[in-house]
Parts: sequence; structure tokens; C-alpha cells
Amino acid sequence: MQNSALSNLASEGERLCKLGDCLNGINYFNEALKLINHSQTDDLKTLTILSVIYNQLGNAYFYLQDYKKALEYHKLDYEISQKLSDDSGKAKACGNIGNTLQLLGDYDEAILYSIKNLEISIQYNDVTGEARALYNLGNIYQSKGKHMGRITYQSEEANQSFPEEIRQVLEKAIYYYKKTLDLVKTKNDRSAEGRTYGNLGNTYYLLGEFESAIECHFERLKIAKEFGDKSAERRAYSNLGNCHIFLAKYQESADFYLKAMNVARLIGDKAIEAQAYFSLGNVYSLIQDYTVAIDFHMRHLQIALMLEDRIGESRAYWSLGNAYAALGDIENAIIYANKHLNLAKKIGDTTSELNARMNLYDYQNLLSCNSAIRDSESTLFTPISNIYNRNNFERLSSMVKKSQSIDSIYQSHQNLCIPNQAVSQKERETKNESKPNDQIQSDESFFDILAKVQSDRLDDQRSSLRVKAKTKSQNKCKENRSDLDDEFFNLVMKSQRSRLEDQRSSISITNNGSKFLKIKTNDRLTVPPDDEFFSMLQKLQSKRLNEQRCIPH
Repeated sequence: MQNSALSNLASEGERLCKLGDCLNGINYFNEALKLINHSQTDDLKTLTILSVIYNQLGNAYFYLQDYKKALEYHKLDYEISQKLSDDSGKAKACGNIGNTLQLLGDYDEAILYSIKNLEISIQYNDVTGEARALYNLGNIYQSKGKHMGRITYQSEEANQSFPEEIRQVLEKAIYYYKKTLDLVKTKNDRSAEGRTYGNLGNTYYLLGEFESAIECHFERLKIAKEFGDKSAERRAYSNLGNCHIFLAKYQESADFYLKAMNVARLIGDKAIEAQAYFSLGNVYSLIQDYTVAIDFHMRHLQIALMLEDRIGESRAYWSLGNAYAALGDIENAIIYANKHLNLAKKIGDTTSELNARMNLYDYQNLLSCNSAIRDSESTLFTPISNIYNRNNFERLSSMVKKSQSIDSIYQSHQNLCIPNQAVSQKERETKNESKPNDQIQSDESFFDILAKVQSDRLDDQRSSLRVKAKTKSQNKCKENRSDLDDEFFNLVMKSQRSRLEDQRSSISITNNGSKFLKIKTNDRLTVPPDDEFFSMLQKLQSKRLNEQRCIPH
């Protein structure tokens, strides 16, 4: 009666677990355990039922990812199998223990149990069990190699050569996968063959042997299509895309990712579809088609937001910021870098937070530089404070007061200023010939300097001042020196006034405020004293500089 109740409860628990309802299945198994009289556990039938219950409880907890509980019940199953001298049960228990230890990260212990599983299967000529044990050993060595790789590249420099100990571990995985293929091919087990090709391809990928990996994934793809296994087909396309990226075959990679995306849509798996969009965005960034890359990253972001996938959302923000920056759209790059930073803070991802801060700093510097360049190109008048520092300005003023020769002052100007388009030697000689050296006055020397400086700056800003030729005036130049000076100074004033208006900075001249612009004496314009002129110029330029100032963020 008791054994019948035990059997019924165990059967119902097993049925529920096979349907995926592991929680209710576990409840039935626990109810069955309560009926067992532990003083009578030596009963053969009770031990057999108990072994089944422990095995199913271990599988149920494994499915629920409670690996410690799963390990506990699989070890109990192994002990019962030993009592029953059930070698087949021991082999299965060893295999289950090995798989669970692998997921707990105890690879060496997992290898020991899997080897024991292999030995028992070989001893009893169990080809299926032998193939399963070989496949499990391949998985354990592959996981161990990946784990060692993560530890190595977190602690050492990334540019070091591939560590030999990791290579040896992964080569052992390849050895066991190939042995598995030999066995499953003899049994014509195409399903097991497909799984093995997939993992063998992934191991070659980890070793950097991408051509071999591609061959394996094509075999995996062919078998997946034979069985109509869309999930396996999608994985094969994704793996082929990954391999082609490292061979710098970006367009082929994009084609495989597009196929993976279409299969993901077909099976309705939004999370896998988002991964395909993310991969497509990355590969189109490598192709440097950033507009298409942004489109795919946007699609990835939409699904990540819908699924509340914070990690995926963070990756999308980071990728969008990089893509916009590559396009030169720094404003949008900053927007997504800020979103990346805020999300990283929210989820406590310190690595992402650091990356976001670094990107944001770079983008803001780029934006400041671009703004400064645009301001420089858009204005027709370069503020004098952008060309001279205070010391240089005082030195130029001192040279003007000492009335040095034009050539010496021009040379000093070249040393003090931002490089400007040079005035030709012929032009300087022509201007020097138009006036005798013994008649040059201090004020006339200054205006020659001013004319040269301003003409240089006008040339830099693609604006030229053209004066029509006046043959009669040129003939009378030496006879009427003061009239030519008046006309030249009027031209300079007119040029300065129009350029100031272009920059939307108006200057009002009051009745009593004309002292620094023009002074009427016998209907002639005269030059103000040097100190007063420079004081006025500094005041004017500082005001306009503040209006045009670019403040870096």
C-alpha cells in the first residue's frame, strides 16, 4: 500500500516536471518522501523509488537553477545507486553531478565525476552513455577555458599572447567533441551531431581559429534546417556572423546577422531579436555606415525598454553615443552619453559609469572646440584680445610710440600675432615709395601699421577692401599729403564701422562723446594721442569679446 502511494506520488511529480511545472512536481516528490519509513530504506523496491525521486528532485532544482540543491539530491541518488549496485544509475548520477559542478564553477571535481561516468559507460559498452560522457567532458573543458580566460584578461595586459594553459584546456575540449562526433556518426544520431558541431565551432572561435569555426557552424546550420530547429538555425547564423567579423568580412557578417534577425522575428523571440539588432548596429559601425548603425541601435533600444532590460538599454545608449559622435553629431552624442551615465548610476554599474563619464568628457570637449571654430568662421572681425595677450599689446604700443620703421614693426607683428596671410613684398615696397622717409611722422607711421594689420585680418576672413584707382589723385599725392591722409583714414573708419555692424554690435557717438573717434579741427580729422587711442580700443574689444565668448563645458 505504501509503495503504491509512493509510486503514484513520484509518477505525478515526474509528469509535472516534464511539463515544466517543476515547483508543483517538487511538492509531490516531497510528499512522497514523507511517506517513506527511513527504518525500512533497505527495502529494494523502496530504494528504487527513492533513487527515482532523488534523481527527479535533482533535475527539477537544476531546471530552476538552484544548483546547490540539485547537487545535494544528485549525490543522494549516487549513494542509493551504489547501495543497489546499479552501475547504469551510478553513471547517470555521475553525469548529473559533473554537469551541476560545472555550473557551480568546480571544474576539476566536475571532470572527475564525468570521467567516472565515461569509464562506467565504456565498461558496459553503453555507446549512448559514452557519447554523452564525452560531450559533457567537452563542455566542462570549454567552460573552464572561458573561465580562465576571463580571469587572465582581467588581471593582465590585453596585448599579451594567448596563454598556453588556456590553449591546452580548450584543445582538450576539441578532443572530446571530436571523439563525440565519431560515436554519434556511427549511430547516425544527427541531432547529437548538430549539437556537437555547434560547440566545436564555438571552441575553435575561442581559440581564434575562425575558418575551422565557420566550417563547424555551417554543418550545424545544415542539420538545424533538416530538423526544422529554428532556434538552432538562429544560433548558427549569429555564430557565423561573429566569425566573419574577426576575418574582417563585415558585409558577410551583416548578411548572417540579418538572417538571424529574420529567424528571431519568425519565432517571436524579442530578446533574441534585440541581440540581432545590436549585432547589426555594431557591424554597420565597422562598415562606417553610421546612419544604418543608428537605426539598428534604436530598434535594439526600443525592445530593451519594452522588456525592461537595463543592461541592453545601457549598451544601446553607449552605442548610440559612439555612432552619433562618429557622424559628427556631438549634441546627440552628449544626450545619449548622459542617458548612459544616469542609467549606470541607477543600476550600480561602475564600469559603465566610468565609460560614460569618459565619453561625456570627450564629447563636451569636441563640442566646445566645434563651437569655437564656428564662432571664429562666422565673425568678420577677430577680437584683438584673441590675437594679443596683455604683454604683447603693451609691446606693440611701445613700438608704435617709438616710431620704428614699418618693416621692423611688421616683423614684430608677425612674431606677436596668430599667423596671418602675409602682405606681399611688392605691396610693401609700393607703399614705401609713395612717401619720403624724411617726411614720415609718428602719427603717419602708426596708421601704416594699422592698415597692414587690418588688411591681414581682412584677408584671413575672406573679405577684401577694394579702392578704385584714382590716377589724378595719385599724380597730386605728393603735393597734397594731408588730403590723402584724410581720405585713407576715412576709408579705415568706414571699413571698421561696416564690419562692426556686420557683427551686430552698434556704436553710438554722442555729441560730447566723439572725442575718441574723431576731432574736428579746421574741418580736418586728426589723430588722437596714442595712449588714449589704445585705451579706447581695449575697452571696445573687451566688450565685443564678452559678447562673442565661447564658454567650454
